[in-house]
Amino acid sequence: MSPPKTDDPAQPGSVSAARTANRLRRLPIPTALEALYLLGGVVLALVYAWWIDDAFIYFRYVDNLLFLRVGLVYNAGEYVEGYSSPFWLLLLVPLRALGLDWPAIVRGVGIASYLVFGLLLVALNRRLSPPGPRVNFPLAALSFSYGVLCYFTSGLETPALQAAAAAYALFVVAPGSPALSLFLGVTPLIRPELLVPLLLAAAWSRLRTGRMPWVLFGSALVSLGGWGLVRVVYYAELLPNTFYLKNGFDPEQGWLYLWDTASTYRVVPVALLLLAAAIVMRRSRLELHLCERGVLLLLAVSVAAYVVAIGGDARHYRYLAFPFCLAVAATAGIPEAFLARFLQGSRRRWASALLGLAIAAGAFSAVPPELDRHPITGRAEHRMLNGINDADVHRRDPSLAPEAWEERATPSAMRAYRELHPRFVYRDTVSKAWCAEAYRLFDRRVVQSFGLTDAFLARMRVAPLPEDRPSHKHGLIPLSEELATFLRGREELEPGIFRLAVEGGTAPAWVASNLARVETIAHKVYNRHALLENLELSLAFPPRIVP
Repeated sequence: MSPPKTDDPAQPGSVSAARTANRLRRLPIPTALEALYLLGGVVLALVYAWWIDDAFIYFRYVDNLLFLRVGLVYNAGEYVEGYSSPFWLLLLVPLRALGLDWPAIVRGVGIASYLVFGLLLVALNRRLSPPGPRVNFPLAALSFSYGVLCYFTSGLETPALQAAAAAYALFVVAPGSPALSLFLGVTPLIRPELLVPLLLAAAWSRLRTGRMPWVLFGSALVSLGGWGLVRVVYYAELLPNTFYLKNGFDPEQGWLYLWDTASTYRVVPVALLLLAAAIVMRRSRLELHLCERGVLLLLAVSVAAYVVAIGGDARHYRYLAFPFCLAVAATAGIPEAFLARFLQGSRRRWASALLGLAIAAGAFSAVPPELDRHPITGRAEHRMLNGINDADVHRRDPSLAPEAWEERATPSAMRAYRELHPRFVYRDTVSKAWCAEAYRLFDRRVVQSFGLTDAFLARMRVAPLPEDRPSHKHGLIPLSEELATFLRGREELEPGIFRLAVEGGTAPAWVASNLARVETIAHKVYNRHALLENLELSLAFPPRIVP
C-alpha cells in the first residue's frame, strides 16, 4: 500500500514537490518588468564587452587542434592542460569548427548564457515568491551589476559559471529535476572548485526528496570520469596545470579580494536590509523558505572560502562570480513577501514596479573601486588597488582589440602553414607573458612567462616580488626566458634532453640543481599516451623546483 500523499514539500513524494517538478518543465514567462531587466542586461553585456588576455589561451588550444592539427596542446609536442575549464574548451571547439570567428562565438555564447541565466532566475523567483506582482530582486540586481555583465562577454568560462549559479539555486528549490541534475553533474568541468557545492547539493537533494540523486551522480561520474581518463591518457596528470601554479595560501589577500566585490555591490547593507524585512515578516503566514535560502548561502560560502584561501584573483569579481550570484539568488521572493504583508491591489503593483526599478538603478550605479567613475562613460580612469585590476584596463588596450590579432591568426593562415610543414616545426621559440600576443604567433613555440601553460614554470617556487599578484609571479619571467633559450632550435622534445644538456654543460642552472624533478615533469609533458605508463606518471607528484 503506497503512503498517503501530503502537501508538506519537505516530505518525499509530496504533492507540492510533484507540482514543483511539473512547473519546472514549463518555461517561465517573464513579466513586463522582468523582460525589461533582461533587455537591459543584454544591452549592457554588449556595451561592457571586452577581451580578457587569458581567453587567448583557450583560442590557441582550439586552433591548434582544428587548424594546425597538432592536438589539444598549447605547443606542439607538449602535453600540458594549461586551461582551467574543460567545459568551456569543449564548448568552443565545435563552434570554432563551424567556421565562426572568435568575436561571434564569445558574444553569442555570452548573450545566450545570460538569457538562460535570466530565465532560471525568473523560474526561481516564481517558486520563492507569494502569488502576485513580481519584484525579482536577483534578476533586477544581477542584470544591472557591472561585474556580472562584463564577465558574460569576456572570452572566459564565466558565462557558464554564472548560469551554473542560477541552476544550483533552482535545483535547491526543485531537487528532483532531471534536467538540472544532468547539468549540475558536469559543473566541476566548468571550474574544479564546483565539486564542493555539487556534493552539498547532492546531500540536500537526498535529504529533501528522500531519494538518492542518481541522475546527478551518473552525470558527474560520466563527465568527471571521462575527463579524468583524458587527463591520464593525454596529459599524464590528475590535475590541470593551473592547479600547481595557483594553489597557494594567502587569506590576507583573499579577504581584500572578497571585500573588493562586497563593498562595490553593497553586500553588507543590502543583506542587513533584507534580514530586517525577514524579521518583520517572521510572524506572517507567508512561507519564507528559510531552509532553501540557508542552503543557497552555504553553497555560496563553500566556494567563497576557497577563493579567500587562495588569495582571489588579479581581476575584480571574476573568482567570486559563482558565490556572488548564488548569494544574490537567495534573496528571491523576500521583497514580494514583504509587500504582500503590508500592501494589496494597485498599491502593491505600483510598489513592486518602483522597487524593482530602484533595485536595478542601485545595481547599475555601483562602480568598482579601481575606477574613478562609471565605465559606461568611456572616460573612467583606472588604478590597480591591492593588486586587483578591473576589466576596463583590458577593455581599452588596443592590443586586445580583434583587429590587432584576427588578421594575423586566421584559420586559412594556419592551414597554409600546416600544408607547408607536414612534419610540423616551429619557426622559433619565444617567451611571452601577453597571451594575445602569443596567440598571434601561432607559428612559434611560446613559453608563457607566468607559467599558465608550462608545467615546469608552474611547479617552481620563486621568491615573491613587490609587483606580484595572484597568478602573476614576476620571478618566473627570467626563468621562462632561460627555458625558451634552452628549447630554441630543438625540433624533437623528449625527457632525455635535460640530462644530456646537464652532462654537456649547456643546461640552465635550475635544471642542473633539480634534475630528478625536472625529468619527472618532462616525462609527463612529453609522454607517449600509453595508459599504464601514464597512470603511473599521473600518480607522481614531484616536489617544487627550487631555482
